[in-house]
Amino acid sequence: MMLLNQHVIVIMICPTLALLGAPVFRIDWDAHRYLYILINKNPLADY
Repeated sequence: MMLLNQHVIVIMICPTLALLGAPVFRIDWDAHRYLYILINKNPLADY
């Protein structure tokens, strides 16, 4: 049931993000890329 609720939330959020447009997506992408770089630079990530 929790998984179903998460899917409903994602289905509701995705069109909203699409309506907000590219700037929000670009900011979100930059944030994910920054986190990805941090994780890759983290020595503990190898374990």
